[in-house]
Amino acid sequence: MDENRDDKKARIVLSLLTVLFSATALSLAYVGTLDCHYVSFTSTHEEYEVKAGIWSYLNYTYENGDSVISESCQTYPTDVDIDATWKAARAFSVLAVIFGSILFLFSLVVVYQTVTERRFSTGGCDTISLFLTGIFQGLCLLFLGGNGCKNVQTGQIPDLFRDSCVISTGAKCSMASAMFWSLASLMNMQLDIERQRARVIPLTADITSPLIFSK
Repeated sequence: MDENRDDKKARIVLSLLTVLFSATALSLAYVGTLDCHYVSFTSTHEEYEVKAGIWSYLNYTYENGDSVISESCQTYPTDVDIDATWKAARAFSVLAVIFGSILFLFSLVVVYQTVTERRFSTGGCDTISLFLTGIFQGLCLLFLGGNGCKNVQTGQIPDLFRDSCVISTGAKCSMASAMFWSLASLMNMQLDIERQRARVIPLTADITSPLIFSK
């Protein structure tokens, strides 16, 4: 009885860890995808800095053409050349957020089913999906190899910039998100193993129990 109780606690802990890692990964994915600080560029004179993201860039509002009075994320102008690599990064960012949101909600359902000891099986599809979401998130880094990182095309003093594209907050969040999706996948895989083990033990007990014949 105590062993069964300990096994249940282990399954609950694994399901909660899956939720925790999924929530962290999803939050980081939103920051990495929607934020306009994915990469940054520094001018040759180090007087200006431009930050850009997969979907938007950081726009500055100047006072008297000199002092910055405000900054905000703006969508790219229509004349910006978004090449195939950049488009792929955008597509993977959308897939990561959509898949991640669905998997996070599903992980909450798994916690409920684990606590109430409802028997169910996904055939490992959720574990594979979590791993794939991590790959999608990692592939957002394709942005670094596209026009978004090779050229500054936001209309802000482009002549002062050279090959100065470096990863910023968004890219770091994207990498961290991919790692947490992988951790969530590992926790969920171990949870599946524990579920299978819980199903096998009762069957083994029934087979090995002595047979009692009535007269």
